[in-house]
Amino acid sequence: MTLRSELDALKSSWEQRVGKEVAATEATHNDALRQSGIPERALGVGAAFPDVALTNARGGRTRICDKLARDGTIALAFVDPDYRRRLEPSAALDALRGLEEEA
Repeated sequence: MTLRSELDALKSSWEQRVGKEVAATEATHNDALRQSGIPERALGVGAAFPDVALTNARGGRTRICDKLARDGTIALAFVDPDYRRRLEPSAALDALRGLEEEA
């Protein structure tokens, strides 16, 4: 199964769980984000990532350039701390595994 199909299935399951009203609100916010122009200003494939340090999952600091130099690749997930409590870790992990397999 491809990452796209896994993510589509995850989205479908989420939409069934939260209901049409919440899913429609989320879609409206996603559309507003797309129309804001932010996605066009995001780093593209192959672009140099800024030399920054981010808080990792264990609460420590990780410098992106060090991680890239050591491992060659990274996957970043930016999650609102309040949302993290509602995130299904197994679904996120499965999606990242699929991404890793396709890389």
